[in-house]
Amino acid sequence: MNSIERFIQCAVLVVLTLAPVVRAQTEIQVQAQIEPPNAYLGSTLTYTVSVQTIGQHDISSPDLDLPAGLRLLGNSTSFESRTRPVRQPDGTFQLNMVMRRSFHYTLSADRIGVFSIPPARVLVDGSPHESDATTVNVREPQSVDGFELESRLSKTRVYVGEPFTLFVTWFVGQDVRDFSFVGPDLPNFVRAQPVFSASAPQDRAGRYPATTLYGQRIYGTRGEATLNNRRVSTVTFRVQYIASQAGTLELGPLAMIFDAVEGRSVTRGVARTGPISVEVLPLPSVGRPAGFDGLIGRYDISAAATPTAVNVGDPINLVVRIDGPDARLVNDGPNLAAMPAFAEQFKFDPAGWEREQGTTTQAVFQTTVRALDESIIEIPPVELPYFDTDAGVYQIARSAPIPMTVRPSRVVSLDDAIVSPGSSPSIARQELGDARGGIWAIAPIEVLANDPIHRSLSSWWMVPIVAIPPLLWLGLVVRDWRATRSAHPSIIHQRQYRRALRLARSGRSEDAVRSYLGTLTGQRPEAVTAADCHAAIEDRDIAQQAASLLGANEASRFGQTSQQTSKPVNIEPLLRAMHKNLRGQA
Repeated sequence: MNSIERFIQCAVLVVLTLAPVVRAQTEIQVQAQIEPPNAYLGSTLTYTVSVQTIGQHDISSPDLDLPAGLRLLGNSTSFESRTRPVRQPDGTFQLNMVMRRSFHYTLSADRIGVFSIPPARVLVDGSPHESDATTVNVREPQSVDGFELESRLSKTRVYVGEPFTLFVTWFVGQDVRDFSFVGPDLPNFVRAQPVFSASAPQDRAGRYPATTLYGQRIYGTRGEATLNNRRVSTVTFRVQYIASQAGTLELGPLAMIFDAVEGRSVTRGVARTGPISVEVLPLPSVGRPAGFDGLIGRYDISAAATPTAVNVGDPINLVVRIDGPDARLVNDGPNLAAMPAFAEQFKFDPAGWEREQGTTTQAVFQTTVRALDESIIEIPPVELPYFDTDAGVYQIARSAPIPMTVRPSRVVSLDDAIVSPGSSPSIARQELGDARGGIWAIAPIEVLANDPIHRSLSSWWMVPIVAIPPLLWLGLVVRDWRATRSAHPSIIHQRQYRRALRLARSGRSEDAVRSYLGTLTGQRPEAVTAADCHAAIEDRDIAQQAASLLGANEASRFGQTSQQTSKPVNIEPLLRAMHKNLRGQA
């Protein structure tokens, strides 16, 4: 029995000797370290915060306070757990689950010097715990013969919102690897966009070397040049900037950090540009045109319309194309309502402009307009204000006018209504022949003068018979004229309602609805569309019925559906409902 006890004691001593021991006094440990502690400018560093606990606990992500010159590139986490003997306060050991959660941060050193990272702070079950501070020494790489970095600006004085380009050429004297840009951070009011060939990301031949600048992927273009009487390779990078605030903008110096390879020797090197400064001027307030929307640079606008021969109220598809240095800044099509020539002669689509597929330097928009009058002979020029940076003044680009032919609304005859396209009339057209005598007869005047009926018309008693109907008609005309002169809404509604009923009873359902809504909305009946029904009629069901009627008619008229002979629609109940609803709105 004693031998068994001695064996167990020896086994425990071996386990305690070989296994790492976690003391009870430090149940929670927070550690931080950075690798490598000594690095070159532009190097990538790994900063790790580890939290070790006994048992499972709720651990928050660390709060980091990185000094200027160290930039965060990315982060990740890892987790591990082991069963280990843990010394208890009474000196005994007990097996416990020891867990470690590590937070890894990838940093970039953008400046030289000694950087101290303050203690990382984490919450474990809601209680704060901190690591020790860490230090990293960032050194300047050495200059390497045959390597230089030059910069050139497309403009050194620009206006707010004006794009300008920085060209950076790197002279490469020998084989390199692991190269990267280092430079000052951009202010918040500056936008930078790398410029490169669209085929660069798919390059497999190494013609477009790639690196990172301002956190964005940038591709250079290979070339050759002479440096110090020596033929060397070059890589040229381009970046476009736009500043939204006036002042002096500092973009450099920029540095290229690289590893130069010569045989088996690798040398960490650096090449720098000189200072890069740009003067950003404010836009002048004098001469700024109405409708200016911030377009900077020279812009041009063109317009096209189809069809160009229409009836009043027919839809016209209007397309405008805007060309300029950065067409992506054009958020919407031109404001046609602000152009008097358009506002007075055309009706606009309530949906406005629709943007089509464009490019960086071209924006295309399309919309629908409708002519309001047959006197229109052209679509007037479309205007686009912009600021010409070369001339330093505001300009207005104008499209060429588009000749138009606008006919009055077509009157539909009975034959048009009952004849299908491509078929012969269902009612035979008869030639007029000689007629028998009578007041409506078509005959020479001599024949009519000798007719007995004509002689009877010359009697005195025929005068009142002939005169009374015109007098009655004249009285009705006067009454209608007086009603027309009245501005009371109820009289207007009643008069238009009666006219709409007459049109409906003659089989002209769409004309009845257009006539009724046209006068009430201040438009010509031919220009009334399905969208106007929803705007003029509050009752949704009634508005939808009217809109469906006009929508089907428009689709048939303008080729969206095939024309088919349909049964006459009883439109009078819809007109009565519209009249009741609109009279209640008045």
